[in-house]
Amino acid sequence: MTRHRRRARTNSTHNQTAYRLTAAWPSTTRPTLFQTTDRRRLDKVARQLAGAGATVDIEEHTGHGAWTALRRLEPTRAQRPRTTATRPHAGSAEEHLDGVERLMSRPPIPRDGGKPTARTVAHGRGIR
Repeated sequence: MTRHRRRARTNSTHNQTAYRLTAAWPSTTRPTLFQTTDRRRLDKVARQLAGAGATVDIEEHTGHGAWTALRRLEPTRAQRPRTTATRPHAGSAEEHLDGVERLMSRPPIPRDGGKPTARTVAHGRGIR
């Protein structure tokens, strides 16, 4: 018998919460499983799968192999056939320029209260 034994590898980090999602499509029998500790990544994957037409169940790990359901995402995009027809090209450049002009127009009321000097340079004295 040896005197120095290596400790068992256990998860000693108690402040990490694990999340998992289960995505199921009506046409398939096997669901897609995804597990991570990163909540932002989980939400991104869940939105992508819901956008692809899957019903997504999101669960949180509560310890000792138990999971609690957080929420369910329904499919967001209806499966409709894609059309290849586009808008006519005549006038599309003019419409684009009209949109740019609307975006670049000055607001009807000045944001600085009508003061002609900028207050962001040299302690509020404006640009000289």
